[in-house]
Amino acid sequence: MRAALLAIASLLVFPAWAQTHDRLVGTWKLVSVSSSTASGERNDSPFGPSPAGFLTYTQDRMTAMISYGGRKRLSSSDSRSALAEEQAEAFKNICCLCRTIHAQR
Repeated sequence: MRAALLAIASLLVFPAWAQTHDRLVGTWKLVSVSSSTASGERNDSPFGPSPAGFLTYTQDRMTAMISYGGRKRLSSSDSRSALAEEQAEAFKNICCLCRTIHAQR
């Protein structure tokens, strides 16, 4: 999961970011996720075969929400009244990231 976050965050440091910044502003539906280790080992499905999520870019912020494919819904519409085991599983299967970004123009 950490590798996926680093891959997303790495978009922010490439020089091309300033040139493409305006074209990236908006919300993007996630279609796939892959990750690589420092040694180059690739994982084509770190969030399962059908991950779900969105990436949102504004002029100065980026958010990412990614969950494992096939993630189970809680048995209750009130997350606080769901069983502790259900809550733990739900939070184990989702990854969120928010950060401020600065484009060099």
